[in-house]
Amino acid sequence: VSVGVQDFLDKTPEGRSFYAAVTYRLGQVGDYNSDVPGELTIGMGSRRYRRGAFVGFMLPFADQLRILGEYDTNKITAGFEIRPIRGLAIRTLFQSDQTFWSLSYSVKF
Repeated sequence: VSVGVQDFLDKTPEGRSFYAAVTYRLGQVGDYNSDVPGELTIGMGSRRYRRGAFVGFMLPFADQLRILGEYDTNKITAGFEIRPIRGLAIRTLFQSDQTFWSLSYSVKF
């Protein structure tokens, strides 16, 4: 379960949005990535999620490299994520005519 805010400073045309989502981990079968589950995320949000819902996926090629995608009833976003160390994620995402980069650090407890 995750909750969050996109565009916290309210600087983009879409404006500040709040969201809540549930992620399901899906087991992988194979010799090389069976210890890294795929993920399916379903959620709801405000403002930029005009119709409220979104769905996303993450498919690992290895523990350090993943392919990502999201559909929010308005646009499709796809990209890659590299995880060089535990908790650190570097993403590049492609959306129509735009490219986004992000850096995040997560702690799970």
